[in-house]
Amino acid sequence: MTNRFSTWQQIHKTGICPDTFSPSLVEAWKDACALRTSYDIDRLPGYWESTFSKLKQDSLRLYAYMNRCVGLVMNQSSEEGIAVALFNQNGIILKCYGETDVLSKLEDEGICRLSDWRIDHIGPNAVNLGLKNDTPMVTCGAESFARPLLNKAVYFSPCRLEPQDGSAPHVLGGIAIIVPAEKAKQCYLLLANSMAYDINLHFFMADTIEQSLENDERGILKVDENTKTGKKYVMYCDRNLFRILGTPACDIYFKSLTELIDPLPANKQFWNIMDTRKRVNNQLIDLTVKGRTESFRITTDPYYQPLLNIRGMQVYVSSMKYLAARIAKAVGNNALFTFRNLIGSTSSFQVSVRQAKQYAEGDKNILIIGEFGSGRSVFAQAMHNASPRRDGPFVAVNCASLPRDQLVRQLFGFEDKVRHDILNIGFFELANNGTLFIGEIETLPLEFQMSLLNAIERGSIVREGGNLEIPVDVRIISSASPELNTAVKENRFSRELYYQLNESALFLPPLRARRQDISVLADYFIRRLCKKSNIETKHLSPEAKRLLQSFPWTGNVRELQNTIESLTMLTEGQYIESEDIYQYVNDPKLLDDIAIYKTFKRAKITKVELQRTLLSCRNNKSLAAQKLGISRRSLYRYLEKYALQSMDDKSPEA
Repeated sequence: MTNRFSTWQQIHKTGICPDTFSPSLVEAWKDACALRTSYDIDRLPGYWESTFSKLKQDSLRLYAYMNRCVGLVMNQSSEEGIAVALFNQNGIILKCYGETDVLSKLEDEGICRLSDWRIDHIGPNAVNLGLKNDTPMVTCGAESFARPLLNKAVYFSPCRLEPQDGSAPHVLGGIAIIVPAEKAKQCYLLLANSMAYDINLHFFMADTIEQSLENDERGILKVDENTKTGKKYVMYCDRNLFRILGTPACDIYFKSLTELIDPLPANKQFWNIMDTRKRVNNQLIDLTVKGRTESFRITTDPYYQPLLNIRGMQVYVSSMKYLAARIAKAVGNNALFTFRNLIGSTSSFQVSVRQAKQYAEGDKNILIIGEFGSGRSVFAQAMHNASPRRDGPFVAVNCASLPRDQLVRQLFGFEDKVRHDILNIGFFELANNGTLFIGEIETLPLEFQMSLLNAIERGSIVREGGNLEIPVDVRIISSASPELNTAVKENRFSRELYYQLNESALFLPPLRARRQDISVLADYFIRRLCKKSNIETKHLSPEAKRLLQSFPWTGNVRELQNTIESLTMLTEGQYIESEDIYQYVNDPKLLDDIAIYKTFKRAKITKVELQRTLLSCRNNKSLAAQKLGISRRSLYRYLEKYALQSMDDKSPEA
């Protein structure tokens, strides 16, 4: 003890560490000396007892695992004077383990619960260096900076969780074995490492199982592989797995995987994936379980933890039925619009809204008849959101946009055992327990109409290339142009399918039949875009509104929306004038039918003409613009062009 004390004093006096100190320890001593860290103290500093609950809660898992592990070690240890301390990630003692008299003596020196071992408080020691460098450390006797540790040997090993993505380990805390310096033995470091290993294993297993449990529709199987023999054992599986595989639940924990999945020569593809530790994603394979073979989709996630010397696979298993249910749940309600989004006050439009609200309350199929851009999709979404199926999925498909050779597989799905990287769920299954909106139904080729009719009548579908009939509960809302009636009369569209889709008919008026709604819709589109783009709100001039109402709007509300949004972004200033619309449209065939545009086809206004008009109007610019047949904004452009700002300044009317 005398030699240790004199050596310790000499180091503090001279600042020179012995050659036996490791480089990292020497550097830490220098840093602590430079910071004038207290060392000649009777007790180690600590936190207030009132802070313990918070510190314990932050490291609750570590605290719980440690109790089991250390209890076993302490019960089997015959060594006297040994104590074990559990530290959090900041170097604070959460709990000490040992004989009562040993712990009492340590507490006299401040080595107890809430003791603070951080390097800036008591200088370098095995604990703070081990946490800093994420490595086991030992300090004995004079190697410790603070006097209460002078007669102690401290063996520390960090506890950490190694993420499966390969990123840096997350240090959670650590374990320290504390013994009198004269009883120092290298085997104590091995013991500390063993306890930390057990804690690390607990963390890894709990973390991976928790991640597995997040997958609610798939069967979960965790397989451990013996690193020497290659034999595979079941470490974990959930009850979903037995239900999906169609086999009774049983206790197979830590039993051979062959007790669950039939061994070779069956299941060659599965066992090849397991033996090669191949990562696959949603791959379709045939599995033989208890002599019965079915198709399943599997996803594998191999893992290997060198620190823990464990290797294995996480396997997720889905049957076609459960996969469809999971995807449908993920698709969810994609209907964004409600009846609040239907803008219009004309009587014909309000009749359509009232009918739609009535239809939404029922469960019959609905056929929406209207021109392109008249709001058929918006009405369909609003009806879904007001229906009893509002919590189910809303899936939309446009027949006109689907390739002809893809229609059946897109609507009903397909079976494909060659390509494993693609999903085979069709729109009908995605919309199960919800609404399927089929747009432009009149473009559906005649040869496919019978397949759709059969699916509606039977309430089930058969995937392309398969023979299994899959029940589906879907409400169909379809849309078509007014030409559908002609197609039915000319036998280009199945009359039977027409009646199945047209259990409730909804007619939408074109925009030209509700002209008084045009300016209201235009103002709505302007406000919405300005808010979304975070720009100052713009307005339509009265002339611009009258001009918009004179358009034929063959593209209906969609064309109006596109036009207004483009004008809003392209027009400078706060107001959108008639001239802006003229410059944007610039369609001679359209403009010839609009009388108001003729005022813009006149010759350019000369400077002399402008001056005379302003004088005759006594500089009243609104009146002058009206006489010249131009907008007020164009008048200011001419004033700027002809450098007539002085006249503008003298104008009695600003």
